Amino acid sequence: MDTTDNQSDNSLSSEQKEVQLDKISNDSSSNPSTDNSNLAKAAMARQKGATTDDKNLTEKSDLTERLKQAQLAMQGPERFALSEQRALESKIKDKENKIKQRLSEITKLKESLEINWVALDNKRTALKKILSPILKEEEEIELEEDRLEGEERITPLPEERKRIEKQRWKIQDKRRVIEQKKWSLEERMANLENLINENT
Repeated sequence: MDTTDNQSDNSLSSEQKEVQLDKISNDSSSNPSTDNSNLAKAAMARQKGATTDDKNLTEKSDLTERLKQAQLAMQGPERFALSEQRALESKIKDKENKIKQRLSEITKLKESLEINWVALDNKRTALKKILSPILKEEEEIELEEDRLEGEERITPLPEERKRIEKQRWKIQDKRRVIEQKKWSLEERMANLENLINENT
């Protein structure tokens, strides 16, 4: 059977042979086992890459160790220890400088926050000074309003009651204006208190 296949292969034209080769390659590419073998090859290649990375790391550490041994041999143990100590001291100084720099930054930030806090506290004190007379005036007006309401209740004459009622209305209008000022100042103070709490 093989001889007949060979003979038939020989009798085929070159175009027919190419068509057969195309069919064979198409069949093998559609074959899932071929795909799996290709995937397996790719996975093995990736694994080889990972092992080469591991090898590179171990080679680097081996190289570093060999360099240290060579330096030790060339310099002698005392000079080698001295150079190692100098390298360590240099690293420590670098870290110390970084810490000092960070500490300096923190100190500047702290000073800025303290200055800000003092400014806010001064504003709070000023608002309290402004608010204090307003609160006193509000209290006096409320007392006057209460007095007029009492008079209005006990006054028998309607004309006298109207006069007292008009006075009371004026006092109430004053109280409303003062309350508006007070509420505005209290709101500003509350905002300042929040800022102070955030910066403390």
